[in-house]
Amino acid sequence: MKKQSAIVNAIGLLVGIFVFLKFIVPNFTAPIPSSVIYMYMGVAITGILIFVSVRDEDWSRFLSPIQILLEGKEQPVMRLVLLSIIPLFAGYIVFGAVAPTTSPPSQLRSVHPSPPIEFVGLENPLPKTLENIEEGKELYEANCQQCHGEEADGKGPEGRGYFPEPMNFKVESLSIIQEGYAFWRISKGGPGLPPEGAPWDSAMPAWEDVLTEEEIWKIIMAEYDIAGVEPRTWE
Repeated sequence: MKKQSAIVNAIGLLVGIFVFLKFIVPNFTAPIPSSVIYMYMGVAITGILIFVSVRDEDWSRFLSPIQILLEGKEQPVMRLVLLSIIPLFAGYIVFGAVAPTTSPPSQLRSVHPSPPIEFVGLENPLPKTLENIEEGKELYEANCQQCHGEEADGKGPEGRGYFPEPMNFKVESLSIIQEGYAFWRISKGGPGLPPEGAPWDSAMPAWEDVLTEEEIWKIIMAEYDIAGVEPRTWE
């Protein structure tokens, strides 16, 4: 980081980290919760401040552009714009956090909405073999575990930042839903949820854009095995 442009480099680094976490990472894995992104940004800001404050000379050089902007006589317009934008932005954030909403409480919404008719009664077409289960567990680990947890208990490291939290397959048991329902929810994700009970806050991606149908069915098989339950049937 060059001393004469430390603050510019710092801002560029923070913008790059945010863009990477918010827009690039979701192209390769599940979206990162906003709370986790804010946590990473906080760590990055702390690291930058520690780096530039090791020596008094570096710290003074880092702060000098801010001091010039706030105290200098050469840039009154820029100073006015900056001092206007900061409180407006802070007010926008606070208003968004406390503003009343017409959305119904999430606990009153349907937990298990009805699936489209084409998914009703679907059963896993793959044989329940050890090979298929193990392949499903590998796919689960690569695509689902970070949110739903190693034990399928909804306690994955990324899932803690979501509201509502990822489904706990052991408590909100997979045994109360049919395989076709699980296939629908995994395939269509949050974007495929029906309008009733909206607005939905589900961060579940539409895995049909990433996985094949066979891979999804193997994941379903693995999830039931990890949770230690059997799927609900029509019988």
